[in-house]
Amino acid sequence: MSEEASDAAKAGTENTAQGGDSAKDGQFTPITSQEEMNRIVTARLNRQAAKFADYDELKAKAEKFDQDAEASKSELQKAVERAETAEKKLGTAEAEKQRLAVIAKHQIPESLQDLVRGDSADQLEAAAAKLAELAPSAQRGPISPTEGLQPEHQSHGSSDWLRDEFLNH
Repeated sequence: MSEEASDAAKAGTENTAQGGDSAKDGQFTPITSQEEMNRIVTARLNRQAAKFADYDELKAKAEKFDQDAEASKSELQKAVERAETAEKKLGTAEAEKQRLAVIAKHQIPESLQDLVRGDSADQLEAAAAKLAELAPSAQRGPISPTEGLQPEHQSHGSSDWLRDEFLNH
């Protein structure tokens, strides 16, 4: 209640300065009627309301700023996600390139290439070396399309080609 009396006293002093009913020597004049009190309180409320007159405008600006910040944040977030996706794809491509280089180095057959797995170059090398030991045919190099076929012979009409070969040599 003392704050209200203090506010009323200040309002009365301000009222005096604004030409209200008071002594001319600048002394405090007590409030004597309800109408005078209502006038002083209304003046005080109007002054306080004037401080916040542009509140709605500032609130609208703050909301617009927040929306713009959110939109730019969304754009930034999208750019970050695109960058992360690109880095992930690049990492995957580099890992596959490294895996294929190890496979080529150890000449792993195509049917066994999916068994070469690992997270590092050392793991890939170890897997490829182990697989190369288990599949020695992979070490031989390219296969001739005629490999394993019997040589052509000239038949002299005889059905026993082996005897003909011994007789001719």
